[in-house]
Amino acid sequence: MEKIKVSGCIVTYNAKGKIDRTIKSVTEKTKGVDFTLYVVDNASTDGTAEYIKEKFPEVIVIESKRNAGFGAGHNAVIPFLESDYHVVINPDIILREDSISQLAEFAETDKEIA
Repeated sequence: MEKIKVSGCIVTYNAKGKIDRTIKSVTEKTKGVDFTLYVVDNASTDGTAEYIKEKFPEVIVIESKRNAGFGAGHNAVIPFLESDYHVVINPDIILREDSISQLAEFAETDKEIA
């Protein structure tokens, strides 16, 4: 059986010193779906985008030219998506279990869920 395709996005701004925990928890815990993680960096000046590219090569980093805010950062990823479901992830989230896969599987059980 083919896995459900799910994407997730984290928007960052000057988060080099604190984004590790979130990315690690999301990538290590999300195993039950075909998952792609995007990080939109809102023109950080602390090297966040470069750090993520080096430490987490499996993550797709989109670098904004300016800090347009949280909503605009998440909207920037939309043209790249090819997933069945997309998850907005705050940069301070720590997953303790495979919550993203559980959400996708639940959504698959009821086609009226938007």
